[in-house]
Amino acid sequence: MASSLPPEQSDQFRQGMIFMHRGQYEKAQRCLSGALDEERQTGDPSRIIPILLNLGNASASSGNRHHAAECYREVLALLKLCPDNKTAGETLVNLGNTFRENNDIERYAG
Repeated sequence: MASSLPPEQSDQFRQGMIFMHRGQYEKAQRCLSGALDEERQTGDPSRIIPILLNLGNASASSGNRHHAAECYREVLALLKLCPDNKTAGETLVNLGNTFRENNDIERYAG
């Protein structure tokens, strides 16, 4: 059962963020994926979005840009349910960076 604490307070989320700050991105991905599995049970986009955003960041940092882009796209879809302009902007920049790093900008440009 998912915790009633905000995702920032879940043990797996905290561990994942510690691994991120240490540059241990694969370990961060495992922890954040576990936190995401737990929070998906709540069905609350405001709880899922921060985990997905950080999971995307960990994936991008470890070189898994395809997975990062998937996470960022899901964040953008969830933001339609609970809009947050700051998070939307950050997510769009991150998604653009994954395209640039993959040389995919032309494929996605207008």
